[in-house]
Amino acid sequence: MITSILPINKKYTDISFIYVTYLLALFPLLPYGARSIITAVWCLIGLDAYLRERKKNALGINQNKKLFLISIFAFVYLPLTLFYSENIVEGFNKLVQMSSLLIYPLIFSLNSNKFDRKVRDNIIMVFCTSVVLLVIYQIVKSLYNLDFLLGNLSPLEIQRNNLDGYEVIDVEMTNRIKLRRFRSYATGLVNTHTTYQGLWIAFAFFYLIRSVFFNFNKHKKIKNVTMLVLACILFFWLLLMSTRMPILAILSGGFITLFIFTKFKTKTYVIILGASIFVALGSYLSFTTVKLRVDEVFRTKFALPSSGNDIETYNSTNVRNGVYFCSLKIIKENALLGVGLGDAQDKLNDCYRDELGAKIYGWTTYNTHSQYLFFLLTAGLLGLLLFLTSLSIQLKISVERKENQHFYFLIIVAIICLTENVLVRSDGLIFFSFFNSLFLFNPKKLVDDCN
Repeated sequence: MITSILPINKKYTDISFIYVTYLLALFPLLPYGARSIITAVWCLIGLDAYLRERKKNALGINQNKKLFLISIFAFVYLPLTLFYSENIVEGFNKLVQMSSLLIYPLIFSLNSNKFDRKVRDNIIMVFCTSVVLLVIYQIVKSLYNLDFLLGNLSPLEIQRNNLDGYEVIDVEMTNRIKLRRFRSYATGLVNTHTTYQGLWIAFAFFYLIRSVFFNFNKHKKIKNVTMLVLACILFFWLLLMSTRMPILAILSGGFITLFIFTKFKTKTYVIILGASIFVALGSYLSFTTVKLRVDEVFRTKFALPSSGNDIETYNSTNVRNGVYFCSLKIIKENALLGVGLGDAQDKLNDCYRDELGAKIYGWTTYNTHSQYLFFLLTAGLLGLLLFLTSLSIQLKISVERKENQHFYFLIIVAIICLTENVLVRSDGLIFFSFFNSLFLFNPKKLVDDCN
């Protein structure tokens, strides 16, 4: 029987495992290659730590088996769809890409005894610190480059947007192009899409606010003020980036969490809801970036992109409309089992070309832009049902454990999954599988201070 795979002392194995977990929590600051290397090291040390204490932790491991199976419901069904996929190579690559959904729950479930409340809180704080540093870095860099970010449209931008023939370019068009310029600049700085930055910020924001108002310590005024200021900075950056779904996730997810985990009077909930609406309306009226993105939705409505090559006729809303049009069309024809993990993107690309003809779909790859549509398209109704069942059971567990952090985490992920394939890209995959596993396999039913 194998009892160890690393030639180091057990004491140092446990310590190393915890510290590598801290390092892994810095993933917002880590390049993709570094994330993979650190994850591999973390898995190796985690397996070694488990093997050294396998008999001692047999009871805890048996209790975690059920939770482990619940957490991987949706993922384990996807390999079966390869049996009716034509593009097996693409399907296999997707499975490897999504393997975090299996790896993190496995290692955390085998080592749940290593993570008490203090360690877990430290891990979350490390992550929040990395998000704050990521945002501050972008703010500083943006301030140093204001001349570029706020400057007039360049001849290249005018040409790329096919505006050469316009003698006067209206203010709204100019602002839209500048916003696109700013979002591209921010994304390029840290190699992370603004939506995933928004997802991280939404989680960090809740932790900071929760620490100030629910774990208030009058003897730590400086700490409380610092956390409140950092939370405001994060939300300010979110508004500048105009990430619509993360903003919605913070406001609606926060209200739902308060409603489930607190026992306020009805009047208090009405006031909180009113405050959330006021913040949303104030953000719309005060931030041009937010107004542009919201107005885009109402102006475009359900229009599909044209078949031309004029970039000024495309925006994030009508491009998404085209994505949803093709996704639903294919799903309707393959509702029960889906088209298979390997063929999903090929089918979408065929629809973009044959049904829409818009050139923009040839410039980059557009997936379903909805995690729910992803499971419907690849694995049919059964795949979606497994995903929703897994999510629902975990929400129920978080409520039973009185874990408002875990509940809020699941709610914001569920909301953003409406318009993003969170579990397909590395930034979303690691975030979800890492923190969901950290919460799910903690051995204690933690009681939050707000209860």
